[in-house]
Amino acid sequence: MFRVSAKITAACVLVGILVGCSAGSDEREYAAPEALCGVPVDTGVLSKLLPPGEKIDVQERNPTPHRKRCQVNVDGSVALIASQEWWEDGDGIDVVADAFPQVESAQLTDDSTSLHTGTGALKKVEACDKVGYSGYTLFTAIQVYARGVDDSVAVEKLIGDYTSGVEASATCR
Repeated sequence: MFRVSAKITAACVLVGILVGCSAGSDEREYAAPEALCGVPVDTGVLSKLLPPGEKIDVQERNPTPHRKRCQVNVDGSVALIASQEWWEDGDGIDVVADAFPQVESAQLTDDSTSLHTGTGALKKVEACDKVGYSGYTLFTAIQVYARGVDDSVAVEKLIGDYTSGVEASATCR
């Protein structure tokens, strides 16, 4: 009787170990990129906004000449989108925000040039007068789609870094 009981116990322990090892991991097995489609960002801040997973893929998408999007996928799912969009002069940040669902409940800054939540941010690019875009104002946006991610401090820091990078890039020169 003891031998049968010991074998059953050992088998249960082995099954428990195997099931535990095969369960989904809460760890990040990839490195956060140092840039979002050519715009340098703080990898430590960016990593706070990305989910656990095995594989990361960054894709640039330019659906129109006035819009540039950098999509970050983790394990095949959209985790974050950083974008640069030219809007007609006079369109305030409140009008632009309507195009970004991740900033729906955002807090507007005192100077009315940016807003952010734990899942998204929008910022007016102040230092950008690109030839060929007369009559337009550039805005940057961060949208976080990763499940369970809601970090307003990291989003605010990332939109600041991303916007500074855009201002220093060919987009604004």
